[in-house]
Amino acid sequence: MGLFSQRAAAFCWNSKGECFGVLMSRDGQNYKVADYWAAKSKSQDAISSVLLEGYKKLNVSENDLVVVGEMGMKCSFADLKQPLMTHKDLKKSLSFTLSSHFPVDPVELNWAYRVVNEKDDDGLGHLRLLAMKSKTWNEWLDRIGSMKVDLIVPPAAVA
Repeated sequence: MGLFSQRAAAFCWNSKGECFGVLMSRDGQNYKVADYWAAKSKSQDAISSVLLEGYKKLNVSENDLVVVGEMGMKCSFADLKQPLMTHKDLKKSLSFTLSSHFPVDPVELNWAYRVVNEKDDDGLGHLRLLAMKSKTWNEWLDRIGSMKVDLIVPPAAVA
């Protein structure tokens, strides 16, 4: 499992219970679609079992890179500029200002950040905050169920 795997699989679902999967295999420097799968869950509670069916149908192995995520925006982003500091101090600083970027009580959020640019012309770092309600995150984990997953990606996380 890892970024240098010979195969990679991606799975996603939507609010209608539609589930999709694609298996890609490496051909030299590129990946090609090797197989795909789609199914519909009868309810939101059954999405995890439907995704696991797709996982098995595509013959995903422990050596494959596996990425999952829900379609549709279930998270929020905020770009900001501020002086960069140590990771620990940056986490403290950002947690203190979360409520000014997202209209939800910070206690109810799972959040992270990434440094987009170390310094701009003013010497400030460009940061991108990502926040998702903890309830939504926990629903995602329930839907993934017993699948072995390398990465959980919210839509537009790399935007």
